[in-house]
Amino acid sequence: MGPAVTNMADLGNSCQFIGNLGSDPEMSFLQDGTARARFRIAVNGRGRNPDGSQSETTMWVSVTALSKQAELVGERLHKGNRVLTRGRLDVREWTGNDGQKRYSLDLLQRDIEFFDARRDAGHEAEAALAGVGED
Repeated sequence: MGPAVTNMADLGNSCQFIGNLGSDPEMSFLQDGTARARFRIAVNGRGRNPDGSQSETTMWVSVTALSKQAELVGERLHKGNRVLTRGRLDVREWTGNDGQKRYSLDLLQRDIEFFDARRDAGHEAEAALAGVGED
């Protein structure tokens, strides 16, 4: 179970996704030296077509982790790893090469659970609880 919500405002913008990394995380550092990891996860779903046949869909979710969580993600996760990530959605804005404003939704990670990343005895608890209690 996820961390306890300590601020009722957190309930208004809170979501979680389970999926597989589409590629290795991209690591970088902010101007103040804070570690940042960006990655995308494929979230699979099933539904029904109008004719009643079953269909499968894949939704790609962009995730950004900061600080210690980013360091853990960068060290421990690789393409294909299955994770559960929780956080809040944020709108990212930038200007494209054509001069047009672009927008995307990004999950700002609050915590993460590594389902199948390589684990050794010293990291199992850390992997299961990465980010619990951090903002």
